[in-house]
Amino acid sequence: LPVAHRALEETLEFTVPRDPGWTVERERLTLLQADLLAIESGPDEALRFLDQTHEFASRAVHLQRARLLEQLKRVADAAAAREQALKFPQKLAEERLLDGVRRARDRDFDAAVRDFEDVLNVEPQMFVARFLQAVCLQQQQQRWPEAKVAFAGCLAQRPQFLWSEYFLCVARSEMGDKSAVESSLQRVLSLQPSKPLEESVRNFLR
Repeated sequence: LPVAHRALEETLEFTVPRDPGWTVERERLTLLQADLLAIESGPDEALRFLDQTHEFASRAVHLQRARLLEQLKRVADAAAAREQALKFPQKLAEERLLDGVRRARDRDFDAAVRDFEDVLNVEPQMFVARFLQAVCLQQQQQRWPEAKVAFAGCLAQRPQFLWSEYFLCVARSEMGDKSAVESSLQRVLSLQPSKPLEESVRNFLR
């Protein structure tokens, strides 16, 4: 999941702040970033990250704040955040997406895959759900063929997101299909990827 976190950070960089066309995806990515940051750095850091973003106001954002505040034992503030959440309509896709992330965090990857599938049934083009589902499939080594198909779908949907090609190569390698893996990863390196992705590719090629 730390690698997925870095990949999601880069996904957010592909979006445009305060552009109405990107608002929905930016909100989802911000919520996911806060959730993953809470795992890696604690709820205090995640709450700071969420509060410095004044771009969104929704039920999901206020519920995320409430959960973080509860973890910090700020009971009154958490209750106020939940009251604010009730003023906004429910967005089942976003809430199920976050459910999937929490199940993945608890290493309940089967349940997480089902959550992300529910999201994709409602919104088939939600890239972040497709990518996270692929990551969860990869975590279950007996599901490499499904992970391969899922990462191929991610790559087809967003060819510029090079993490998908990296993970697709990992899946192919694990399945014994190593013929084109090195050339594909060399291509990724030639496209000047981010430092975390470059490090992951070079480590894999060693």
